[in-house]
Amino acid sequence: MLAVLVAVGLWKLEPRDDLRQLQGAPANLIADQRELGRLLGLPSPAQFFLVEGDSDEQVLAREATLKQHLDTLVSQQVFAGYRAVSDWLPSQAQQREDAALSARAEAQAVAAVSESTGEAPTRATFADEPLTPSRFLSGPVASAIRQQWLGTLGARQYSVLMLRGLNDPKQLPKLEEVARGLEGIRWVDKTAEISGLLGRYRRIMGGLILAGYLAVLLTLVARFGRQAWRAWIPSVLGTLITLALFGWAGAPLQLFTVLGLVLLLGMGVDYGIFLLEHPGDGSAWLAVALAGVSTLLSFGLLGLSATPALRSFGLAMLLGEVTIWILTPCFRLPPGKATP
Repeated sequence: MLAVLVAVGLWKLEPRDDLRQLQGAPANLIADQRELGRLLGLPSPAQFFLVEGDSDEQVLAREATLKQHLDTLVSQQVFAGYRAVSDWLPSQAQQREDAALSARAEAQAVAAVSESTGEAPTRATFADEPLTPSRFLSGPVASAIRQQWLGTLGARQYSVLMLRGLNDPKQLPKLEEVARGLEGIRWVDKTAEISGLLGRYRRIMGGLILAGYLAVLLTLVARFGRQAWRAWIPSVLGTLITLALFGWAGAPLQLFTVLGLVLLLGMGVDYGIFLLEHPGDGSAWLAVALAGVSTLLSFGLLGLSATPALRSFGLAMLLGEVTIWILTPCFRLPPGKATP
């Protein structure tokens, strides 16, 4: 029956490494933060587009192309809007096109005024050369956008396009899809990157736990021979039962849960070793009991923490420690039988 319950619990166990689940701030404060960001039009610091090119002109042109694709998503209310350097500083080609359009419109206006008033107004003189990023960014008007122009990094030019009103994580794949079809555009999601890193570390630590259990078993066999399994099996069962309980409770498996299992491996095996080294000795069981209680007080109480990472670590230690502490005496040597 225990094997069935453990197997079903392990099947229900779901790895989840999303960095957002480690955020322990109250929900009302998070909602207030999002509303404040919406009212102030603050961009998201965790998700943005990185635009690169061989020259300043190419970067600004690629920004303009990207904005055409983003306008479709803005109209679909995927997010509220964006902030780009090209909003303030168009590409030189766009500047020349705008200047020609302005000149034609002003020529028509000057001709109409001259015809109706009999006067001969002249058009104001404008700079012949287009405005460059170096000239624009050196002025005081660029203070609001200057940090988004990264400039030269290596042999290429870079800028950052920030997003506003991006509150629904389910919409992020749509933005990532936009970057896939555009040259020189890279979608950056720092939250997803850190979540992926946590997942990779979780898998690595899980593999190390399996290798650790195998190494511990071989070491115990070298010391206790055929009775080595008595010191080893309580930790294995404690780990499996802990993971099964997480599965039944719907708690996610994350890196900090696995870190608690690493600590269980070292402590749980120690209890079995004490009882094998001193069969029938009541003081050995007293030492195991005191060690278990001290571990529960030092690590198990972290399960009551409001911080999600500490709570996951503490629950793994609490459940695993209690389970191993109960199971270890069940596998002690029979009275009068000594280890080889």
